[in-house]
Amino acid sequence: MSQTRLTTQHDEQGAPGRCQLVVVEGAEAGRAVALDGPVLIGSGDGAQLRLSDERVSGRHARVTPEGARFRVTDLESTNGTWLEGVKVSEVVVGVGATLKVGSFGCSPWPGRSR
Repeated sequence: MSQTRLTTQHDEQGAPGRCQLVVVEGAEAGRAVALDGPVLIGSGDGAQLRLSDERVSGRHARVTPEGARFRVTDLESTNGTWLEGVKVSEVVVGVGATLKVGSFGCSPWPGRSR
């Protein structure tokens, strides 16, 4: 399975700044989307981070920035969303968390997607 990482840059007051959700493992490694608001991960047309894998549901998971942390919500996907080897339905994670969605790994990283 692949991994996904989430991170943020912080401003002078410690509030999160620009961040992106980056595919760090799998056939689509290097793809990224801005995490300016909720990001839908899935294989369907409506997903902001669209992943081509039969193990990824059309609407698989949502990652929502909440201050300096991220709320990860599995959207009742068939194969689940995984964090550190544990299947999660909803979890709040910090910077550097690695999510597994199908055969992909995704992580938050500083910066903006291109």
